[in-house]
Amino acid sequence: MDAPRKAMQGMLSKQWLLRCHILLGLRWCFVPLTVLLLSGSVLVACQLGGHYAAWSLALLLAYGSAVGSTKASVASILLTLALTLSAAALFCLPMMGREALAAMIIYLVVMISGGMACRSQKATSQGFAAKLQRLLFAAWAAGEAVLGIAVSAGLLYAASTLLADEKGPIERQWVFFWRLLCINCAASVLSFVMLPLLLLRIFREPKDAYRPQMELQVIGACSGELEPIEVKRLSRNLEPSCCARRLFIGSAAACVACMVLSTTVFLFFHVMAPGQSLESLAKAQVCDSCFCGNVSLDVGMVYDLKYGSAYSERHGEEVDLLLDVYRPTAARGSKAPAVLLIHGGNFIGGSKQAGIMEAEALYFARAGFVVFNMNYRLEGSTYLVELSAVRDAVHDAKAAVRFIVDQAESFGVDPTRIAAWGESAGGITAISMNSVSSEGSSGNPGLSSNISAAVSLSGTMWPFLVASPRNKVLRDTPWFNVHSKADNVVYPFLAVMTHVYLLAKGVPDPENRLVWVSGAEHVPWSSSVRATVRPMVLNFLSDVMNLKVLCQV
Repeated sequence: MDAPRKAMQGMLSKQWLLRCHILLGLRWCFVPLTVLLLSGSVLVACQLGGHYAAWSLALLLAYGSAVGSTKASVASILLTLALTLSAAALFCLPMMGREALAAMIIYLVVMISGGMACRSQKATSQGFAAKLQRLLFAAWAAGEAVLGIAVSAGLLYAASTLLADEKGPIERQWVFFWRLLCINCAASVLSFVMLPLLLLRIFREPKDAYRPQMELQVIGACSGELEPIEVKRLSRNLEPSCCARRLFIGSAAACVACMVLSTTVFLFFHVMAPGQSLESLAKAQVCDSCFCGNVSLDVGMVYDLKYGSAYSERHGEEVDLLLDVYRPTAARGSKAPAVLLIHGGNFIGGSKQAGIMEAEALYFARAGFVVFNMNYRLEGSTYLVELSAVRDAVHDAKAAVRFIVDQAESFGVDPTRIAAWGESAGGITAISMNSVSSEGSSGNPGLSSNISAAVSLSGTMWPFLVASPRNKVLRDTPWFNVHSKADNVVYPFLAVMTHVYLLAKGVPDPENRLVWVSGAEHVPWSSSVRATVRPMVLNFLSDVMNLKVLCQV
């Protein structure tokens, strides 16, 4: 009976519980690693890796401060570092921000004030310092446990939404990643359940009935009941083992390495962000082809042409897909380039009748383009849009391109010179079109759906769609993207990710333009921005689509 009892006491000891929490804390480092393996995006993995490595390191330092053999001064330093790392990790997470930082600053102020108060006291204040340290650790550990469950559940919910197919379940190629997130969530719950036992061990008094027998023997030795040699041996047994020290040091070193590497990559691509500022391009060369000015002030419009049909999950039936055509009445030559406009709305709302869409349609048509302003299926249901909703939008846009190719003769369009322009969700759709190998069944099968260029306002390739293991990228697209540095909907690092991805695929800078707008938020398209960017877009399209050839007809 003694053996099971001793085993149970050992499993419930403070040292064992701390080791378990250290191992559970390392789980956060595997999230970015898994993302890297599945998506192949170093930038996305580093964006996550810095946060989660810092969080794991904060756990290690906090638990190191709670080890009984740690000196009081060292414990205070470790706990302060843990709080600081927690504040930094939370502040950088998009969903946390200033509120989390404020809470962590309060912890730091209390910690520093308590430490200064303890130093000004006599030796009797050492007990107060230890209690303050334990209280701070308990407050931090409780907050971390609750936040760990919240973040784990949030990641699981986000994955269940972002990676779902039309019928709801996770798409087959992402099931492994989803199961790993389930394990991470279970580990967070286990960490939360173990926390009360750990705090009980940390806060218990010397006369606590739950004190292990070995500790009682050492107390007895101090009163002269045991020999000094036996006291020394028992005291050594209470100190952290060599294995525990190696686990702590190795884990901390791995977290530091991951955090430094991720932070270095993050700073390289964000502090020295690729692309150009709008201010630096204010005096850039303007377009000099025949598709750059007001070729015609008169534009003919045809509304609600059917370009295809597809089944809508939202409506539960087949729906018609419609577009409007804006055509200049005084176009030069027999052929003109085409622009497909795709509206935004988070794949939930929006319409081709939006003011920004009609204004851009008129602008491009007056510059000599034949413009097709399309609607598409809006299958999204939440802010975290489902993967299937993005794919449906891309398939509808591909069907619209096939419609343009099929009707090119009647509209006077060169079918080899079709560009896509979109804002927000439309920008995501535009740049993702050539990178999605599946064609869908929205209409006009058997024709090419390739576009010659993509222009986006607050756009990005949709990583969960393009990085899908079953997707094969057939063609890379010249891209012009206008993005705000303060965009809190399509985060700037996603635009950087797409820009770097296209560079790696061999799309050079002149055909891969990233323009940053300061002091704006999502979809930066004010009158001053329009006045500067519109000529740049026309120049970009003229170059990448070789529109001067059409001017010579």
